[in-house]
Amino acid sequence: MNHFENNFIRKKDKTHLWAKIKIPIHQIYYAFVYIWGNREAMYQNSDTDFDRDFDAICLNNGYKYDIDTYVVSSPNLLSEIHLVLGVFGSGVVAHEFQHALLNWWNLHTFANHPVPGVVNIAINKSEDELFCEVTGKVISKFWKDYYARRESDYQ
Repeated sequence: MNHFENNFIRKKDKTHLWAKIKIPIHQIYYAFVYIWGNREAMYQNSDTDFDRDFDAICLNNGYKYDIDTYVVSSPNLLSEIHLVLGVFGSGVVAHEFQHALLNWWNLHTFANHPVPGVVNIAINKSEDELFCEVTGKVISKFWKDYYARRESDYQ
């Protein structure tokens, strides 16, 4: 059984926050994307146990899967993605969103295909189209919101 993990700092220091974008994932689930003005602000507001040598990170909330009742529960906020302004491109964004979407997919798989006594995560041929459709929508929403802002607006 997975337990809820509290990977998020709830109160952010917004001094160097360029943007906070809410990205719908699927149904009631969503992710927040934080774009920071510098790496130190990102490190401070993502507060991970990792060494501070990364340029982007996705933090996923956990979920509960009860193998006796086959019930899955999770908070609606599944993930936080932290980026540094001017340091990321489409590859980094796609990579971090893939982490978030795999978290969602694991939740979706458990909720819709419970296996008695077994925690089995697998993407099969009949479901990969939904996964790809959701990925495309999430990435498109991020870039639409991102390009609606201008980097020069950040001081």
